[in-house]
Amino acid sequence: MVVDGELTIKGITRSVEARGIVEEPVEDPFGNTKLGLELKAAVDRNQFGLEWNAPLPKGGMALADEVELNINLELKKAT
Repeated sequence: MVVDGELTIKGITRSVEARGIVEEPVEDPFGNTKLGLELKAAVDRNQFGLEWNAPLPKGGMALADEVELNINLELKKAT
């Protein structure tokens, strides 16, 4: 499954594409039908103005530029 959307961080909005799976519908203890979505997207934090970083004593940087977003949704069927 692919979900296209927009992500806003610090007032900067960018298009984001998330990919993942749809879980099988389940019934909760109260009789509600629910559907789960597990999605992941990668964004460059610099594109959102998150540019702080610090060099590490043994080389490299403290933070990577690419950040992975994990999105877990539980949707309830409307009654």
